[in-house]
Amino acid sequence: MVWTIQGNTEEELPEVALGGVRINALDLLAAKPLDLSAAPAPRPTSSLPDAQTPSRRR
Repeated sequence: MVWTIQGNTEEELPEVALGGVRINALDLLAAKPLDLSAAPAPRPTSSLPDAQTPSRRR
């Protein structure tokens, strides 16, 4: 999995990778439930007005 910031103009292109992670030999049967009941509420990650918020690719 690699994270990038979407480039919307020619000045922002080409996009480059910000970071990545490789998961090898993942055993989903050994996974333990994550208790989120005590976790704080997520904070907003963007301060951009709605018109400038990048669209999500599907």
